Amino acid sequence: MVSTESIKDAFPYPTIHKLPGRPNYDTIAAVHTKLKANAASVHSTLGGGAHGLLGLALQPGTYTVLTGQMFILPDNPGPSANVPAGQTGPQIAELVREHEAQLKIWKQYNQVEQTLKQQLISVFDDIYLRA
Repeated sequence: MVSTESIKDAFPYPTIHKLPGRPNYDTIAAVHTKLKANAASVHSTLGGGAHGLLGLALQPGTYTVLTGQMFILPDNPGPSANVPAGQTGPQIAELVREHEAQLKIWKQYNQVEQTLKQQLISVFDDIYLRA
């Protein structure tokens, strides 16, 4: 499993400096631009494959208009492959391979999402993040 730190280290903006005080449009937009660049820098086949995980940092409609593709969130494939009764050895092997590939995509998506959230939370004072 890849660590949050190694994901962050590969970003174009591994550190987004804290912005104390009340956020305004300009400060929020600047941070959002960096988060979008970070998300887009992670290779992924989701959303057509040409924009990394940019769909993590954009509204679905905005992503679709910008890229011409829908960014479909990966589903959790579960802990093990679903193998129906009566499958042959090669069929089972293919189901397991597909499951492992889907699990890898789902884990990567979640790890990058958590890393981006941690970056965002670290930028602004807590009082502005509480509901």
